Amino acid sequence: MLNENIKALRKSKGLSQQDLADKLNVVRQTVSKWEQGLSVPDSDLLISLSEALETPVSTLLGETVAETEADTVKALSEKLEIINLQFARRKAFRREFLHWSLIAFCALLLAGFAALAVVNSPYLGWDFSDPETAVMGTALHAFLEHADFAALAAAKQAGTLEMAIPAERDRQVEAKLTAPEIAERLDAKRIRRFVESEAFARICAADEVLRELDFITALPAAEVLAAQGTAPADSAAVAQAKVLVQGIADLVLVFPDHLELLDYKTDRRKSEDDFLAAYRAQLDLYALAISKRFAPKPVTYKGIYSLELGKLIEVK
Repeated sequence: MLNENIKALRKSKGLSQQDLADKLNVVRQTVSKWEQGLSVPDSDLLISLSEALETPVSTLLGETVAETEADTVKALSEKLEIINLQFARRKAFRREFLHWSLIAFCALLLAGFAALAVVNSPYLGWDFSDPETAVMGTALHAFLEHADFAALAAAKQAGTLEMAIPAERDRQVEAKLTAPEIAERLDAKRIRRFVESEAFARICAADEVLRELDFITALPAAEVLAAQGTAPADSAAVAQAKVLVQGIADLVLVFPDHLELLDYKTDRRKSEDDFLAAYRAQLDLYALAISKRFAPKPVTYKGIYSLELGKLIEVK
């Protein structure tokens, strides 16, 4: 190709792009475009280029041109016209390729949202118009994961929650439990509502509070299907099959004779029914796995605390 020949010959002569541009009385960017294949020299410049590189025009063009050619300038013009046409076709192809690639990407994006809608994914509850939403949710979860519940309970009793919540946030930052940029996004009002809620009262009443409890338990396939609202197939294979259930429970409250399972959610624009529809199957499955792990203590209560609604929702 012409662009590759210009570059190779220039380098073989020990010339920089600026050196060659000076010989041709053009700017360096012009030479750069030739070598990148973004443009081609006109017939007059092509002749000057062959002289500057001490190379026949036919060699630059990559083909043999008969020396008896009657009209050299005309022949070069026709050759350059063909090369320019090739460039134009290449650019048109690239534009069309990008056009259809963008359409395909948009189609895949729409298909992804449609799939999320079909499974009623909680991700659809995110407020995409507010870039702070995800960070605020992370801040709330981080605070509750490390919070000194006993200190908050004492502050609630003493009526000093307004000071206790920022103090607890700062303690977590100093102890390197939470990153400062996350902690500063904490919504103290939502935390106060949580501390004054039924959910926090259950936490304070428990003998032990297990946070971010990760588990992996083998459960009968029939029980897993039932927890997900699917009727198990009437076959011996399903009856004997086991399924590994793995997850992380936000809070497991341990009492002398039973357990309680609490999950807090930061989803926005959801009603109580929306939360139950989105998370009932998950909590039912978690309850089965945790009951087996802590047997003979059963999980007798399952609840979702919505930090947006400021309310504990029982999952029955």
